[in-house]
Amino acid sequence: MRNWLIPIVLAAVCAGAYIVARHHRRATLSGTGSRPGQLAPEFSLQDLAGQTVTLANYRGKVVLLNFWATWCEPCRQEIPALVQLQSNHRHLQILGISLD
Repeated sequence: MRNWLIPIVLAAVCAGAYIVARHHRRATLSGTGSRPGQLAPEFSLQDLAGQTVTLANYRGKVVLLNFWATWCEPCRQEIPALVQLQSNHRHLQILGISLD
């Protein structure tokens, strides 16, 4: 590795760690951070049929949000496993949110 590349990589890692820590601190101070037993912030989206889906619709279940895209081959490959996981666990609701 070239001598000038190591300090650049270290600076980038430090800057990334600083940004993540700062965001986490802001989220915790503003009350939007995740804590055990705390309800997730409410949101709503439209499903494929145009119906509004809210997080409150799934109260009492464990909700896994899966962000994916149709162009992402690994994302598409994991869908059958997620469907199987949800069918094996009635307390689990998996919501797939397409980013495209």
